[in-house]
Amino acid sequence: MADAPFFPAAASWLLTYGIHSTILLAGAWLLTRRWAVRSIVAHDAIWKVALVGGVFTASFQVAVGHEPSRHSARR
Repeated sequence: MADAPFFPAAASWLLTYGIHSTILLAGAWLLTRRWAVRSIVAHDAIWKVALVGGVFTASFQVAVGHEPSRHSARR
């Protein structure tokens, strides 16, 4: 199967994107709703960054080959 190496990378990117976009969207919601950003320009910029930021950060993390640290649990 020629496509086998593609699947782990795709799954890694999707999981990373899911985590990053959730954090960015939650942050945008907090900034615009809870702390009441008054400027329409700032409001718009915050949401735009949150919507596309997950794609950029997930792509960058997978592209550089970042691996999470695997420390053993201390006893």
